[in-house]
Amino acid sequence: MEIFTDIDITLKILKALGSQTRITILNILLKEPKRNVDLAEILNLSPSTISLHMKILYKCHLVYVKKEGGSIYYYTEEENISQFLFALKGKIAS
Repeated sequence: MEIFTDIDITLKILKALGSQTRITILNILLKEPKRNVDLAEILNLSPSTISLHMKILYKCHLVYVKKEGGSIYYYTEEENISQFLFALKGKIAS
């Protein structure tokens, strides 16, 4: 049963990364934390659309939330995401 749990988690992460918008969001968050409205402005999308993408990334533990004052910032763990995206690019290029 445990192996299915691992497969389910892996599939959720791969599905989350199957969106160009979500990959772009991760690349933006690698540079610095951003608020939902900041991401919406950068990507020219509505805040509600960004929220849907963030919910998917958050559920997969690819982004995290940090509260500062009255604002909520999203961020990602640079080392984990950078290494993963680099490895993925290497596999695609092969």
